[in-house]
Amino acid sequence: MKDEDFNPAETQNFGNLNIHWKRGQLAHRLPHCRLVVPIVDRIKKMKLLCSVIALATASVDCDGALCRRKNACTNTPTLGQVLREQDDYVVTQEDVDNWQACGDNADCTSGRGWNFECACSAGYIDFAPESYRKQGACVYDSCMDTVCQDNSSCSVSADGAASCACDEDYYFESVEQFNEGGNSTGFADTCYFDACATDPCSANTDCANDAGSAVCSCSAGFFDYAGDASNCVPDACGSSDDCSADAACTVELPDVNGTAQWSCACDDGFYGNGVDCWVDSCASDPCQADAACTNDMNDFSCECNAGFYLGADVNGTDFCHGDVCANANPCDANAACANNADGSQTCTCNDGYKGDGSECTNIAGERAANILARADEFASTAAAELVNDTRALNRVNQALGKYTSTIAYVDAWEVGCMNNVDLQAAAEEAADLASDEELLGWEINDLCSFASDMQAAAKRFARSFACIDYFGYNPDKPMEFNTKRVHKQLKRNNKQLRAFGKKVAGALSCE
Repeated sequence: MKDEDFNPAETQNFGNLNIHWKRGQLAHRLPHCRLVVPIVDRIKKMKLLCSVIALATASVDCDGALCRRKNACTNTPTLGQVLREQDDYVVTQEDVDNWQACGDNADCTSGRGWNFECACSAGYIDFAPESYRKQGACVYDSCMDTVCQDNSSCSVSADGAASCACDEDYYFESVEQFNEGGNSTGFADTCYFDACATDPCSANTDCANDAGSAVCSCSAGFFDYAGDASNCVPDACGSSDDCSADAACTVELPDVNGTAQWSCACDDGFYGNGVDCWVDSCASDPCQADAACTNDMNDFSCECNAGFYLGADVNGTDFCHGDVCANANPCDANAACANNADGSQTCTCNDGYKGDGSECTNIAGERAANILARADEFASTAAAELVNDTRALNRVNQALGKYTSTIAYVDAWEVGCMNNVDLQAAAEEAADLASDEELLGWEINDLCSFASDMQAAAKRFARSFACIDYFGYNPDKPMEFNTKRVHKQLKRNNKQLRAFGKKVAGALSCE
């Protein structure tokens, strides 16, 4: 810059310095002094001069715009003023109207020019260090009024609220407290040492803190081999098991190869071996009273308990009646008892007996007694009718004597003797022993027909009820031997009975 470039009649402004120019001279006007400096040839010499002047003014006690710059904390900058030390902040009209260098609860320290520094007052915390004005940045340190539990530290939030947080390597847990009587006294907030931080558990495990102690458990997909999470092996359930969809899989101890084994158990409401599970139909107790239910895959069946039998109630519904026939048989000893569906009983006389079932008479015994009684009746009637015909009476009595000796098996009969009919039927030789004669009604007034009824009755008895011992049956002999022997004796017996009939017919001149 050359000397002729300056206007000697005007004052120039360079930053905060007022410079009055004259031809060939630079005048620096100060409030209480005046310094004239020769013009330099170059602008750099002028800059050096300005710096010297500024340093000189620093020790001068003065007032006015220049002096106001000395305390940026209390003085107000002009509109548009650029605060270089405050990130080139440009002062607004609102700032000018309500200038406050620092925010509430903050202390301001003035620097050179418009430079100043803000710091939170004692008892307050800085929450916005990036904001030079600290508007709302300093909040009350409420931790001064807060007592935290052991192993924890207090911190204040932006809204001034204090809170406690466990220190590093510690964790928070609220533990219920109890008095000596075992009653809860509430919960206590405690910071426990994070025992899991050191990874104390074995492989394939999860660690959980419990009041400062580490609790290890096998991770999902692994099975606790030793029961203390020290050896967690792969869990076979869900990967290789073939349990039913209606069953639960349980991991067993590993085999010798270290591979976990599994077992299946049907879920509640199902039954089976775990691999195959069916609906437990019996679980709903579908059977009638006094009956047992048995599952049959997805079906079921009911069976009356011992001492009961299946019948029906008055509505036709299955019902288990008490087995009266087995427990209190109302029938005759020689009758069969049958329980009816409605709970009643029917008595039927056994083979060889007759009656209503409640009373049964042995047919063989009755017939034996009848045959013997008829023989006596025949003898007394013949004696009365032939009292005047001695010759005929003698012949009848001789025939009757033969008859009596022939039917000795009738008198020897006893209950339990084997039936000759059964024996002969087994050998298919009973046909020629059948007695087809019809009883004529035991007409005692007709001795001829009465004699015919006597021999017919004796033949039938011998065939049906004769005691086997009488006919020569030997249990130590083969069936074929006994069949032939008995058959032969029956034929001889029938022949003797026919002889009785002929003799009586001859004595009485029967047609």
